[in-house]
Amino acid sequence: MVVSVIWSFVQGASACTVPVFRYALDNWQGKSDPATESFADLEKIARMIIEGNSAVWVQVDSGNQAADDEAFERLQSRLKFFEAVAELPEIDPNDPSSRLGPGPKLELKFSAFRIKRENPVAKMIAGDKLDSLPEAEPWIAPIFGRGRVLGIWEASRMDEEGIDEACFYLTGACSCQVKVQNPGWDLVMNVDWDERLLAVFQEEGGETETVVEEDPDPGDFEVIFAPPAMEINFLPIIGLGIFAVGVFLIVRNRRKVKK
Repeated sequence: MVVSVIWSFVQGASACTVPVFRYALDNWQGKSDPATESFADLEKIARMIIEGNSAVWVQVDSGNQAADDEAFERLQSRLKFFEAVAELPEIDPNDPSSRLGPGPKLELKFSAFRIKRENPVAKMIAGDKLDSLPEAEPWIAPIFGRGRVLGIWEASRMDEEGIDEACFYLTGACSCQVKVQNPGWDLVMNVDWDERLLAVFQEEGGETETVVEEDPDPGDFEVIFAPPAMEINFLPIIGLGIFAVGVFLIVRNRRKVKK
C-alpha cells in the first residue's frame, strides 16, 4: 500500500520547516552526468522542477487507451484538488536549517505528463523495476528534487488516497534530512542543477549572499563524558556535627564534676 510505504518516513518531530521537495532541491546532490544522453523528456522534467513545480508526475502508458486516459485524468484531477486544499509548512526564519537555497519561488504546485512504455526515459526512471511492472496497465512515478524518483506504482495501486499520501510526504516538513534514509532513487540526468537554479533565482530578482561558516573539524576535538554532579544531602552531616558537639560538651562537663 502506498500509504504504508511513505507514511513511515514522516513520523516524528521535524527538525526542519522546509518542505521535503524543496529541501531535496537545495541540499541533495542528484546524479548528474554530462555523458548521459539528453532526452527531451528528461529535460522537460528538469525544466518543470527548476520552474518551481513541487514534483513532476510521469505516467507511463500501457497502450490501453481507455485505461491510460482514465488513470491520467484521475491523477491530474487529484493533483489539482491537493493544490487547492493543502498548504506548505510555515518556514521558521530564525532556523538556520530552514534557509532556502537559490532557486524558484517556493510554492505548492504539480505537473504531470505521459510517455510511452517503449520510451527510453521510462526505462531510466524505473531501472530494473520496469520488467516487474505489468504491461496491461499504466504506472506512475513522482519525481522531485534534483531528479529523485519517489517510487513507481501501478495506476490501480496509486488511487486518490495514494496520490494524497505521496503529496503529503513531498510537501510536508523535512523530518529526516539524510538523503539515504528517505524513500526513492536518483535519476541520472545531464543537468547542471547549481547553475540553472542560480539562474532562475537571479531572473526572479533574488540576490545571493556569501555566508562564511567555519565548521570545526570533528577530528580536532575529544568528546569527554563527565559523570553527573553528585547531589549531597547536608542534613545528615549537620545532624552528625551537632551530635558530636553535644557529646564533647557532656564529656567535658563530667570531667569538671570529677575534679
